[in-house]
Amino acid sequence: MSKTSIGIIIGAVTLIIGFYVYTTSFIGEKKVVEQIEKNEETELIEKTEAQNTDEPEENKEMESQLEKEFPMSMREGHVQNTIHHMSHSKVHADQKWGHLEPTQERIDRLLDVVEKNQDKYKHSTLYISILEKWQKGDFSGAVSDHNRIWDLQGGNTGKATRLLSEAEEEAYRKKHFK
Repeated sequence: MSKTSIGIIIGAVTLIIGFYVYTTSFIGEKKVVEQIEKNEETELIEKTEAQNTDEPEENKEMESQLEKEFPMSMREGHVQNTIHHMSHSKVHADQKWGHLEPTQERIDRLLDVVEKNQDKYKHSTLYISILEKWQKGDFSGAVSDHNRIWDLQGGNTGKATRLLSEAEEEAYRKKHFK
């Protein structure tokens, strides 16, 4: 065999090997790209499903904040203070210490805490009766509600005397909650 023949054979083998390496790496890259695209599509589907079935992120943050504000291990005195402070936006009293906006979320959470701890709280039936009315948006008895909690706490100044008018409530909300 001549040197030329050997050169041609080596060149042909090199071309064949090169073509093989190129095509297998191209096919491998194509499979990798396809797998990445498939993973991205799966993630997108999972995120969409999660968004459709899970609560919005804002609700989860609010829920987490409420759990910190009103933990299941809440002491009875804290429950009393919370109800007392929430009632301040609804009643007139000469003096008020503490302000807490009575939102639906707070009322729901506090009621849940009280119901789960009713065997531990001495006055759980009172708290539940107040919170169940408030949960329905009924603050018509807020003067009595305030004063019953105020009495439990040994109040001597700041007894509620009447409900606030709508204008007084709005002014109170603007001053303390906005």
